[in-house]
Amino acid sequence: MIVVINAYVCGIIYYEVINMRHLILSEEVRKKLKIRKLENITAIVLHHSAGRGTLEDVDRIHRKRGYTCIGYHYYITRDGDIHLGRPLLTVGAHAKEHNKDTIGICLEGDFRKDEPTDKQIEALALTVKNLMRTISTIKTIYNHRDLCKTLCPVIDLKSKVLELIKEDKNNDDNN
Repeated sequence: MIVVINAYVCGIIYYEVINMRHLILSEEVRKKLKIRKLENITAIVLHHSAGRGTLEDVDRIHRKRGYTCIGYHYYITRDGDIHLGRPLLTVGAHAKEHNKDTIGICLEGDFRKDEPTDKQIEALALTVKNLMRTISTIKTIYNHRDLCKTLCPVIDLKSKVLELIKEDKNNDDNN
């Protein structure tokens, strides 16, 4: 199966062609971001945005902080829409000292004040499940606070995701 994804990030349009374990990036993306191999990805790190806004808003904030572009690989809005951030084959900028071998997934919202929506948690579980199925070297899921001195994502997203994945597996086993 071949899937072509077009996405706007880092001020350019990039594309990913996913064919089993191969992703192909445009030359322009290769020049801007540090490239890595999929088999070097070992974990997923979960975040909250500490506010509301679009993928483009987060990209703008990260650029103001001196990043090349948005640091996350995925961004999930409150309505459960999943947006691509940085290409998976590029090193993220979301968990200091842990970026080279992780995928960063951010949920829109400030979880000091609000809970994530059910749609967000379902979309997050689907994303994590698909990533773990596609990239066999991913063995661990972390909340950002497990790796860095931060409260992010405030609530235990990891437990919520693992619970949903376990429920899905149990339902699949019973069918």
